[in-house]
Amino acid sequence: MTNRIIKFRAWLEKSKQMVEVSDIHFDTGLAGAKAPEGTELHLVDKLGYISFPFGERANSLTQFTGLTDKNGVEIYEGDVVEEKPTLKRWYVDFYSYGFCKRDIIGGDAGNIKNLSNYDVLEVIGNIYQDSHLLEKK
Repeated sequence: MTNRIIKFRAWLEKSKQMVEVSDIHFDTGLAGAKAPEGTELHLVDKLGYISFPFGERANSLTQFTGLTDKNGVEIYEGDVVEEKPTLKRWYVDFYSYGFCKRDIIGGDAGNIKNLSNYDVLEVIGNIYQDSHLLEKK
């Protein structure tokens, strides 16, 4: 049995950037990450990290599923994936039983399926930076 790597990334709405999270403090509601390029200097600590509140859409945490797509790209909660060869699009979500893929129907979640057959999925974006991918083709 292999151990799944637990890691997170965060969408920072104000700066419109996705960052890899280095630490999460549930007691204070703050998370930390390496400061992205262009961060205002007064927000960066001596080691080059920033802290930010999480839990709202403005600074959403997304968890690594432990899976990679057909190209070896890590699949995170919030990613938009395309199933080959059908070109059907899904977005990755966490549901009561674990990670799943939700059918994209006009921007709404439709059918919920287990995140299986990930070897035929390709990450094509995420719901934060690529919201246009949620539109029905």
